[in-house]
Amino acid sequence: MHGQEVLGSINENSYLLSADGQPNGLGGNIVNASSNMQVGDSVKVAVMDSGVYSINSALKNNLVSNNGTINQNVLYQHYSENCMDNYCYVNNDSSLKVKCETSGTTTLSCNFYDSLNNIIEGNTFTVDGANGANPINTLNQHGTMVSSLISANPYQLGDKYVAISGIAPGASIIPYLITSSYNVPSGDTGTTEERSDFAPYEYIGNAFLNAAQSGAVAINNSWGLNMAWDKNATPGSNYLGIGENGKINIYQPDSDEIAYTISEDILYGLYANTYQNTSEEEYVSNFLDSMKTAVNDYDSIFVFAAGNLGQIGPSLDNLIPLYLTNDDDTKTLTFYDKDTGYYKNFITVVAYDNNTNEIYANSNRCGVAKKYCLTAPGVDLLLSANNDGISDYTSLRSGTSFSAPIVTGSIALLKSA
Repeated sequence: MHGQEVLGSINENSYLLSADGQPNGLGGNIVNASSNMQVGDSVKVAVMDSGVYSINSALKNNLVSNNGTINQNVLYQHYSENCMDNYCYVNNDSSLKVKCETSGTTTLSCNFYDSLNNIIEGNTFTVDGANGANPINTLNQHGTMVSSLISANPYQLGDKYVAISGIAPGASIIPYLITSSYNVPSGDTGTTEERSDFAPYEYIGNAFLNAAQSGAVAINNSWGLNMAWDKNATPGSNYLGIGENGKINIYQPDSDEIAYTISEDILYGLYANTYQNTSEEEYVSNFLDSMKTAVNDYDSIFVFAAGNLGQIGPSLDNLIPLYLTNDDDTKTLTFYDKDTGYYKNFITVVAYDNNTNEIYANSNRCGVAKKYCLTAPGVDLLLSANNDGISDYTSLRSGTSFSAPIVTGSIALLKSA
């Protein structure tokens, strides 16, 4: 397998996935790039993120379209269907809303509004559905960086050879734009702050299913509901904890009062469709139902970053395999193989620091997800990005967002064998 990955025990709660070709442990090429080390473009992975720069030299030849049944710019689809005649909350924050109007055949002109529906001056932005998930310019380069760790190709820049390479160079990337960032004026100070918006869960669920139907062997998710496991970690927010009989609870902010004990029904409520009519007796969740179909009908593998709060356990999304069951009489866990006794098709990824030979200090730990958790390099990783959507450059980044694509790339590499 070209020596790209080594699996070995790190502790009882995880396995270590390491990458060769990193000077001083990490910080250089993820793999030793060579012209004959290419994964066939028939191997596809999906990246749920902020899209990928269409002109990025390391990735532009690897970007492919989905089967066309949904727009890969998932955020555009949400805005066009729900935010034209109505105000849409930005990430459930009632203090910031968005509303759009048509500005062209496939372009929306949008503005942010405050809690009183007053327009926030100087914040008009456009959302282009024609470019799908391959924008020319965006504030958020996260998706490009993540994708470069999966399948970036070395390239020629003038008289310079840029020897950056992903774990599975040449593998096809199906990018989905589920989030974007904007500069929003902050009060009357003349300053701006960067704010991000995410597509609703049902739209991300639609993207999950579309990715599986489009042939993605793995679906990378370097994002998540990063709920803490310590009530003091994020004051004023709900937090996770283990209660009596080992049950996982969501607690009220800054207290020991249980808001919910997590179950499959509670997950359906948390990931319920927001912009569709649902029965009061039963929540509908495209997010969770699409996961079931992607696994059972298409054998897609979900890879989720654990989160970066330095907590004893991962983000809430990584608890789904413990509760989600198939819609049949057996009610077996979707992500569990009863014949082998192992979890399947879902991998939680925490970040490893080669400088200290320990888990990265800011990384969440495997915790209750230990049976389907991997540890991958996550400190000072070399990746590709673009300045102002024009010139390519390389950057060093850290965090579980960049550990997850190393695992996703490894899956692509194995599938190509």
